[in-house]
Amino acid sequence: MNLREIAAKHNFWPDGIIFDLGVSSWHYEGSKRGFSFQKDEELDMRYGDWGTSAKEIVNTYTINELSNIFRKYGEDKNHRHIAKDIVQYRKSKKIQTTKELAEIIL
Repeated sequence: MNLREIAAKHNFWPDGIIFDLGVSSWHYEGSKRGFSFQKDEELDMRYGDWGTSAKEIVNTYTINELSNIFRKYGEDKNHRHIAKDIVQYRKSKKIQTTKELAEIIL
């Protein structure tokens, strides 16, 4: 059933509809996409199979690009230091999991 059918069935014609398409607990607890550092999972952090994975970002982006992400989206005051540590670590080993990334950040 689509929204038009539901509205007609209940004789209800809204002026607008708001959808909450945010993150649910399933994304953190059951998706196995690395949304949480509480589990050791592959670094993905995508909702689907499109876009750039977190693994690709932490293993290929420059210090400046990583630093900007952590500053802008994480509002982390140590953004530059974290970015440098990630780039230094990946010189010897590719970052694969949330646990690895968490340990680097700590």
